[in-house]
Amino acid sequence: MMTSEKKPKAVVVGGSIAGLCTAHMLTAAGWEVVLLETSFGPTIGSTTGADLGLDPLSCSIIQSWLRQLDAFHKATFPLTIDQNQVTDGETKISWTLTKDENFNFRAAHWGDPPTLLHAAPPPYIFLWGVIYSSHFRLPMTNLQLP
Repeated sequence: MMTSEKKPKAVVVGGSIAGLCTAHMLTAAGWEVVLLETSFGPTIGSTTGADLGLDPLSCSIIQSWLRQLDAFHKATFPLTIDQNQVTDGETKISWTLTKDENFNFRAAHWGDPPTLLHAAPPPYIFLWGVIYSSHFRLPMTNLQLP
């Protein structure tokens, strides 16, 4: 186990699903992490309307971080078939290129997994409402951005 003097430090910029996952993994690995986010609190839903598909490994990792075991399944739905089709623009003929009946992914609205994941890392790592600048000293840490 790492001592507090030798703990590696990281600044994660952005609290979307990638930033949250990065912050969680680094925290779990013993790093001192600060996550900077411009919004003033956890977002609910998505303004983009985008969806995302999560493979079985990603699903199991995200589920392991959540305090409520059924929360992930309630926020996602099965994406059981992957079918890739192509259509010839001139003849309008379509072909199925691949079809996987055992796809076993889960689908989610873009904003739902981050909403769940905001509760996964320790709450003290978040700095909400941060406007990034080129010279910024982080409060409560010895980390300094160049």
